This record gives sequence, structure tokens and C-alpha cells, in this order.
Amino acid sequence: MTTKQKVPVAERALIRRVNRKLAEKDQRLCKSRASHDEGRGPVFDHNLGEFYIIDTQRNFVHSTHVDLGTLAKEVGALSPWETVEN
Repeated sequence: MTTKQKVPVAERALIRRVNRKLAEKDQRLCKSRASHDEGRGPVFDHNLGEFYIIDTQRNFVHSTHVDLGTLAKEVGALSPWETVEN
């Protein structure tokens, strides 16, 4: 019997895939810059979250607090046999 393992996809590669899909709608996925807090690890902008989508045509923030894996599946950038690498 074979077990079905998911193939890991690097975060950076997945962001590029998603951006190619979003470019058709004049949108772009961006990652917030993290600041490091003592003992808590990376802290992202509370208003935007780790990932956010901007509208490149109108120059405004379209969506905040975007989950990369969920968005990638919605736009078709992540196949069912792939998973986001941590």
C-alpha cells in the first residue's frame, strides 16, 4: 500500500505563482516586513497581517490578513498534492 504524501512548495515560489494568477486581475500579494520582539519571534503589522493583497490599478489595499495556502488553492496556484513549506 502506498501513502499519498504531499509535495512541499517553498513560500517564495508559491508567492510568485499566486502573483502570476493575481496579475490578471491587476492585484498583487505582498508580505509585511516582520519586526522581532524579545522572546515572541516575528511580529507583523497588526493592520495588514503577514500577507495582504493590493490593487495595482487603483493603488489601495484590497484584502488584509490573507492566508497564503488558502488563497493559493482558491486561485489555482497550489495543486491538491502540494502543501506550503514552513
